[in-house]
Amino acid sequence: MTTPALLPLSGRRIPTLSPGAASFPHHRATLRLSEKFILLLILSAFITLCFGAFFFLPDNSKHKRFDLGLEDVLIPHIEAPKGAKHPGGQVVIHGQGDHDEHRHREEEESLRDKIRADHERALQEAKEKLRKSRDELRAEIQTEKSKVLEDLKKEGPKPLPPVPMPKVVGVNDGDPGEPDIKEKRDKIREMMKHAWDSYRQYGWGHNELKPLAKKGHSTNIFGNSQMGATIVDALDSLYMMGLHDEFKDGQEWIEQNLDFSVNAEVSVFEVNIRFIGGLLAAYYLSGQEVFKVKAVQLAEKLLPAFNTPTGIPWAMVNLKRSVSDHNATLDLRPQLQQSHFSMILYLMIQSVSVLPVFSGVGRNWGWASAGSSILAEFGTLHMEFVHLTYLTGNPAYYQKVMHIRKLLAKMDRPNGLYPNYLNPRTGRWGQHHTSVGGLGDSFYEYLLKAWLMSDKTDTEARKTYDDAIEAIERHLIRKSNGGLTFIGEWKNGHLERKMGHLTCFAGGMFALGADGSPDDKAGHYLQLGAEIAHTCHESYDRTVLKLGPEAFKFDSGLEAVAVRQNEKYYILRPEVIETYWYMWRFTHDPKYRQWGWEAAQAIDKYCRVSGGFSGVKDVYSSNPTYDDVQQSFFLAETLKYLYLLFSSDDLMPLESWVFNTEAHPLPVLHLANLTLPGSQAQR
Repeated sequence: MTTPALLPLSGRRIPTLSPGAASFPHHRATLRLSEKFILLLILSAFITLCFGAFFFLPDNSKHKRFDLGLEDVLIPHIEAPKGAKHPGGQVVIHGQGDHDEHRHREEEESLRDKIRADHERALQEAKEKLRKSRDELRAEIQTEKSKVLEDLKKEGPKPLPPVPMPKVVGVNDGDPGEPDIKEKRDKIREMMKHAWDSYRQYGWGHNELKPLAKKGHSTNIFGNSQMGATIVDALDSLYMMGLHDEFKDGQEWIEQNLDFSVNAEVSVFEVNIRFIGGLLAAYYLSGQEVFKVKAVQLAEKLLPAFNTPTGIPWAMVNLKRSVSDHNATLDLRPQLQQSHFSMILYLMIQSVSVLPVFSGVGRNWGWASAGSSILAEFGTLHMEFVHLTYLTGNPAYYQKVMHIRKLLAKMDRPNGLYPNYLNPRTGRWGQHHTSVGGLGDSFYEYLLKAWLMSDKTDTEARKTYDDAIEAIERHLIRKSNGGLTFIGEWKNGHLERKMGHLTCFAGGMFALGADGSPDDKAGHYLQLGAEIAHTCHESYDRTVLKLGPEAFKFDSGLEAVAVRQNEKYYILRPEVIETYWYMWRFTHDPKYRQWGWEAAQAIDKYCRVSGGFSGVKDVYSSNPTYDDVQQSFFLAETLKYLYLLFSSDDLMPLESWVFNTEAHPLPVLHLANLTLPGSQAQR
C-alpha cells in the first residue's frame, strides 16, 4: 500500500502504484535491437535486389523490350469489335476509320513516353539517393514528413457530422429558496472559488495542485504529461455554480493548450472518466464545439487499447504511439509519392520504426492479478462511448463497449459474482476477488446508468445490473453486531468484513436504481441505500475530524473504524457526500443535508490551507499532517455534490441527466434522438 500522499484516487478508483520495471506484464512489448538490425538488413537486401536489376542491366534492346512489356501491361491496346472491318479488310477502331486509329496510337505513344520519362527520373533519383548515408536519408524523409504534417495541421480537423442536441434542461440556477440553505450553498461556491483560484495561481496547466508547496502536481495515471486535468475536471462544476469567468478561462486554456499528441502512458479509465466525460459534459452544458472536438480527438487515441485478443482493453495506452497516429502517418503517402524513391525508403524505414507501435501501445498494471485488466476500468466506458458514437456517427465506440458486455455475459461467474480481474489475452478470470469498492465499483454503477441514459430502453443492461445486485446482496451485504449494514469483500470464498470509502457510493446507487427494480423491490432498495448512508455517516462521525477514513472494519468489537494506519487518511473523497445527495433527492429527509453540512464544515476547517485544499493523513488525530495534494476530483465531484445537495431539484434533474462516475453529467438520449443496436424499446 502506498502512502496517502501518493494515492491519487477519486470516485471509482483503483490502487495506484508508480510504474516501474517490475510492474510490466510478463511479455515483451517491442523488438530487441538485434532483431531490428536483422530485419533492416533483410529489407535493405530486398531493396538492393529490386533496384540493382535496373542499375546493372545494359541499355540495349532487351531492356527496351522489358520497358515496352511493362507499358503494354499498363496500357493495353484497344481492339476493335469483332466484325468491324474497314472496306480494305483492316480493323476499324470504334468504327471511326483510320483517323481514330491514328489518334489512339498517338495517345498510346504519348503515355509510353510519359512512363519512360517517369521511369528514367525514378532511376536517376534512386542513384542519387543511394549515394547518401542512411542518416541523411532519414533526415530528408523526416523533413518531408514534417512539412506535410504542418500542412495537414493548417487544414484543421475534419468537421463532425451535425446531430441534434439532446434536450438540455436545468443547467443553472437551482435556488433552494430557504435563506439558510442558500447561505450554505454560497459557502460551497466560495470553497470552489478558493480551490480554483489557488490552482489558477500556483498550478495552472498542471494536472493537479500541491497546495502547501504551491506548485503543480501529477500522478502516474497521467503519465508524464501535463494536460490540465483539474481544468477539464472542474469545468462543469464552474458552469453549474455560475462561475462563468472562471469557466471562460478554462475554455481558453483548452482551446490554446490542450494537446493529446504527447508521449505519455495514461490510464484509459481515468482519462475516459475525467477528460472525455468532462469535455462532453462541458459541451452539453455550454454548447461550445471545442469541447466536443477535443473529446473526439482524445477518444481516437484510446481506441488502440482495445487491440487485444479478447477485445478487453489494456489499462494504459501511450497517446503518442497509437495506431491512430500510425494511420495518420500512412496518409502522407500521396504527398510523399511526388518523390518516388523517397517513398520507398520512407516505407522501408517506417516498416522498422513502427513495429513497436503495434505491440507496445498498451499494457496492464504490473500489480494486477497475472497481468489482468480491472473490472471497474474496462466496465466504466459505456456512458462516454455511447455519447461518442452519437456525436460522431462512428459505431466503433458503441461496438467496443457492447462487445465487452456480451463477452462477460457468456462467462461463468462464481456465485453469480464478477471477479475484479480478467485477463485480456486469455479471457479468463484472475484472482477471485469481488468488491463493490475499489476495482469493481463503477462497473455496477455503469450497468444501471446505461439503462437510465438510454431512457430506460437498454433492458439488457438493467437485467445484468439486477442479477449482479442480487448476488451482491446474497454474498457481500451483512449487518454488524451493532446493527450497521455494510458491504464486505469476497476473497477466494471468504467474506472480509471491511468496507472502503469508495464503497459508500453504493448507497446512492441503490436509491437511484430502486425505481424499476424487479418484484416490486423499490422500497427495499431505497431502504438499503438509507442503511448504507447511515453506516458511512457513522464512519465519519466516529473520527476526531468528522471526516471518513479510507477503509473501516466490522470485527473484533470495532465497527465503522479504521484499524491500520494506512487506512486512516482522507484525500477529499466524494462518495459519502454523493450518497447523501442521491438520498436527499429521493427522500427529502433533512438529515442528509445536515450530514452534508457537517462534512463541508470539516473539510473547510481541517483541509483548507492558503494554497487550496489538501488531504489529511489521519482523521483520528486532532493535529493531522497534510498529504499536500488537491485532487482534481475534489472540484469535479466533492464540491459539485455538496452544491447540488443545497440546491433545488430543478438543477440537473435526474429525469434528464445521468452523472458519470466522475460526476460529469451527460444527457439522457431519448429514442427520438438516437437508436442504438441492442437497445430494446419498452412495450
